[in-house]
Amino acid sequence: MSVPAPGCAFFADNALDLLQAMVLAGEALRAGKRPVLISTLPSRDPARYKSSAPQAAWESVIFREIGGPRAKLPAAIAGICDADAIESITVFGSGPDCPAWQVGVARSLPVTRVGARDTGRILTAELPAVLDAAREDAGQGLIEQPPETSYILAEFPTYPRLRFMGAGRLVSTLIEVAEAHELPVVWPLTQVERRKLGLTGSFAPLECVERPEIGSWTLMASGARLIITHITSVQIAACILGIPCVSALQKTEAPETVQVGANLLAGANIAQLHLCVGIMARKLSRWSNPYK
Repeated sequence: MSVPAPGCAFFADNALDLLQAMVLAGEALRAGKRPVLISTLPSRDPARYKSSAPQAAWESVIFREIGGPRAKLPAAIAGICDADAIESITVFGSGPDCPAWQVGVARSLPVTRVGARDTGRILTAELPAVLDAAREDAGQGLIEQPPETSYILAEFPTYPRLRFMGAGRLVSTLIEVAEAHELPVVWPLTQVERRKLGLTGSFAPLECVERPEIGSWTLMASGARLIITHITSVQIAACILGIPCVSALQKTEAPETVQVGANLLAGANIAQLHLCVGIMARKLSRWSNPYK
């Protein structure tokens, strides 16, 4: 009887995580492992937006989609670890707040957290092809085109908990930024996140849209005047795509994005955030990709 290949899980909590997980799962396949991709996002033909490995190999990747309240995700992940005999877990960006991280620690499984440099390497290799495929799909009407007018893209999922700024304060701040700079703010959120924030109606100039998969997200990001976020992978993607970024952080795990002039750190100070948005909204993308 043959011994089954070791199971390794990759937990993806957003579109950029999913793209990275797909690449690393492909590397795991070639190394003789059995990758299991656990995602809170619908798969929606993810291989369509992956360029670096033969598509046929993806028949061997196991996809497990999970959902429901955030507090119940660790139990769902633990069940998958049992069913698929998982021996290691890889996560992206989040640390102790990540439900897959919590499961790994509780079960004494090796947990690997992908760092900024590796994220930059993967996204540099993949995002250009993703953008080309997304433009083709948008031209055929398969996915939505981004807004034709200038806009700010806000990337603030409401989990893990926004320690740097309460959710209510974040909503009012984004509306203030949009009004002060006369640019609408597009904010991708799930239906659950919208209900929690009370954003079920119209809050112009704040436009809440359904959280997209990687092709639509990349197309949306590439068309933005600038991006406001606190997520490391989004800062890196903005830098690679040539879109100015303002981070609501005092420090970043991707300092190279600041060093090349692609990213400004505003902290949680509203006045500083307004100042940084004003500077970056006028900035031209004349920086070099530090991840090449």
